[in-house]
Amino acid sequence: GGWGGPFLVDTPEALKRLVDAVPSPSNGVTLCTGMDLVGGDVRALVTQFAEKVHFCQLRDHTDRWPGGFEVLPGEGRVDLRGVVEALGAVGYAGILHPEHLGKPAYEREDRLAKAVDHVRGLM
Repeated sequence: GGWGGPFLVDTPEALKRLVDAVPSPSNGVTLCTGMDLVGGDVRALVTQFAEKVHFCQLRDHTDRWPGGFEVLPGEGRVDLRGVVEALGAVGYAGILHPEHLGKPAYEREDRLAKAVDHVRGLM
C-alpha cells in the first residue's frame, strides 16, 4: 500500500539529510501535521527541525493510513493544540495554514472559515 511515489524524502531521517546538506537559513521544511497519517510523531518533528520549520500546514483526520478520512481541524485524531504549543516553544512565528478540510457537510458550508476559527483558538 502507501502513497505511490516517487518521493524525494520519505522519512524524517531523509529529510534531515536533505536539510543538513545545504547549510543555509533559507533551507527549511514545511511541517505538515499529515505526517501523523503514516505514524509520524509530529510534535517530535517540530522539536527535531525547530528553526528549520518555515511553514506549517495543519490538517486533521480520523485515523491513520489507509483508514480514516480528512476532517476539519479539531474534529480528528491529530493533537493540533500540542503541535501549535510545540511550535511556540521553538520560537516559530510563521504561518499556520489549515488544509485538506474534508468534504462539506452541506452546500455552501464555509469550511475554511471554520478551520481558521479553530486555528485562532489554538494560538
